[in-house]
Amino acid sequence: MKRYLLFVSKLYGYSIVRPLQAAIRARGDEVAWFVHGVSNEHLRNDEKQLHSVAEVKAYNPHAVFVSSNWVPDFFPGAKIELFHGFNAEKRDEHVGHFRIRGGFDLYCTQGPSTTPTFQELAKQHRYFRAIETGWPKVDLLFRDLFQNLYQDNEQHDLCEQRGIEKPIVLYTSTFSRR
Repeated sequence: MKRYLLFVSKLYGYSIVRPLQAAIRARGDEVAWFVHGVSNEHLRNDEKQLHSVAEVKAYNPHAVFVSSNWVPDFFPGAKIELFHGFNAEKRDEHVGHFRIRGGFDLYCTQGPSTTPTFQELAKQHRYFRAIETGWPKVDLLFRDLFQNLYQDNEQHDLCEQRGIEKPIVLYTSTFSRR
């Protein structure tokens, strides 16, 4: 059985890594969480949290999945960045979306707007790989195609709970230096 660590340092990270946790568990492997700089109140009762660097080192994960741009380099295991946004081309590519920070072994990109550029950067830098995996956070938009991984058995559709019958469009822009 392999062990994996989910590293969350931004609140939006929970919804990015939860589908991955479901896939890891479905394979029969083990998952633990390390939450840094944000509240851990969003962890569920069945989610194991590690509270210290010593615990992370003892857990010795095969890989660390990260939903932001940073992870401690002294954590054991391969460091894997899961993309947490789309390339909106709102800033210089060397400062923003395509900035290589030196801390990841693998970049999991969300689609053709980012994959070719990261694969070219991987050839240039020669210490990481980039593969197109999609973006787990938007899996919720396709819930009719498969089980909704963001809900557990006790939860119900948010619209049904509130008696909302019309479709809802959720627009959530992110921060930028502009």
